[in-house]
Amino acid sequence: LTLVQVGQLDDVRDLAIDDVITGGFAFLRTPFSLAAKLRGAPGRTVPVRLLRDGRIQQEKDVTLDDEGTGQVDFDIIPRRVGRFAWELSVPVDSDDAVPGNNIFPVVVRVVRDRTRVLQVSGSPSYDQKFLRLFLKEDPSVDLVSFFILRTRADMGAGWSGYELSLIEFPYERLFSEDLGSFDLVVLQNFDHAPYFSFNADELLGNLARYVEDGGALVMTGGDRSFDLGDYQGTPLERVLPVRLGVAGAKADEIAFRPVLTSAGMNHPITRLAAEASTSQEIWRRLQPMDGLNQTVGAAPGAAVLLEHPHLLAADGEPAPVLAVAEVERGRTMALTVDASWRWSFSEAGEGRGNQAYLRFWKSSLRWLVADPDDRRVVVTPARDNVLLGDEVRVVVLTRDAGHLPVATAEVGGTLIAPDGTETPFSGVTDEGGEAVFTFRPTATGAHRVRAALVSDPRQSGASVFAVSDRDPELSEIKPDPVFLQNLAALYGAGGRYISPGASVDLLLDESALREVPDRQEVDLASAPIVALLFGLFSAGAWYVRRRDGGI
Repeated sequence: LTLVQVGQLDDVRDLAIDDVITGGFAFLRTPFSLAAKLRGAPGRTVPVRLLRDGRIQQEKDVTLDDEGTGQVDFDIIPRRVGRFAWELSVPVDSDDAVPGNNIFPVVVRVVRDRTRVLQVSGSPSYDQKFLRLFLKEDPSVDLVSFFILRTRADMGAGWSGYELSLIEFPYERLFSEDLGSFDLVVLQNFDHAPYFSFNADELLGNLARYVEDGGALVMTGGDRSFDLGDYQGTPLERVLPVRLGVAGAKADEIAFRPVLTSAGMNHPITRLAAEASTSQEIWRRLQPMDGLNQTVGAAPGAAVLLEHPHLLAADGEPAPVLAVAEVERGRTMALTVDASWRWSFSEAGEGRGNQAYLRFWKSSLRWLVADPDDRRVVVTPARDNVLLGDEVRVVVLTRDAGHLPVATAEVGGTLIAPDGTETPFSGVTDEGGEAVFTFRPTATGAHRVRAALVSDPRQSGASVFAVSDRDPELSEIKPDPVFLQNLAALYGAGGRYISPGASVDLLLDESALREVPDRQEVDLASAPIVALLFGLFSAGAWYVRRRDGGI
């Protein structure tokens, strides 16, 4: 074994980001760190940048130690769930041996640790009590609840603050400054007028924009909800899954048992069992409701999951009992009854437990605060981080408002390279609602994929993956003479180390020399072209010999 060292240690200059430690995922609104490990000249102070979408987010200096290594940590607080690409970079010197390792793109998936819920109730009730207890006992929920509130009338009645047992409702701060910190807002039989009398449009407008920007909202029934709560004509009406403005009676007080619709049979909220038939049977036996809030009907684009068995809405369709909708980037749900607690209490009284109630609200919570992977159009790269030149497989999944896969749907999208170059793509989904596309990136950095339904471009999804050209063979290019010498010494007389500049005298093992004969046989019958050429040359040779008088 002959080991030849190529180049001196001082001849190779390479500033590099060797690795970035991410942990693989991060929690929403919880700080996490991107730790970059650096290598370069000992004692050098290196500026390190953290970029996202090409914009500098943070910049820090780190001084490398005596061995030429260092580490810098960037603390990040993610504000949204999904996949996000960051890029760390260090300067590229003119004599940098490997410029490609000065940039390190990574993709981190942000998930929820706890779901933050704001529950606002107009008055105490069984429905408020049961829902609050359910939310409080769920360890994955961080609940802020208001249900005994001091109105402006209480404050203006001449009582002193210490004489009022009711707490002051910080509605202005909740629906302006703090609104973005919640994943879900529940308005449970809550009438806004006694509290929002001076700036109702502004505060309800904040709540509507919160939904459109990706938040979630639930409004339940009662004598202070929907039209009875004077929500018609407010900014909040535009995000509700039901239409308001009932001309006649705004409530119906006749008991009824909700009927599961075709969309509700497969929607995750109302799917109370693995089998659709079992789920339907559970809904048939659940306790009747005391009545419901009347509405004009379902809003455009909404899905009705539960409906009244015989009462019609103003639009002539069965009156909605449970309706859901996707509004811009957010989701909303309208439950026009205020007695869902009966699905727990009465079922338990008959020995069936409260699983129907718990499953309904757990599923509602999960759907309302859905991750991007639970939307109508979901874009999923097979890998978050890939090497340059590798094939990347991207799956686009489509669902309808009832959460069922959409087959034979036309989808179109764009792959956006780091330099802004766009590569369009299109296709049709299969029976499972999926369309698969493959790409082979030609540039490093964060690549974004966007896709949408051709029939409804508002239904869209996006994702990202990172491409790097970090060849493992070039991760450490400086020669290591100590390692080479020790490796040669392990072989004793059969090993030799040759330093830079020395004459190369290779060790040879004479006994290892072998003569390898090479012989190939070609069957002319299986190679007609070879046979034809052989025949032509043979005929040519015979003609030349005959012409020259040969035999």
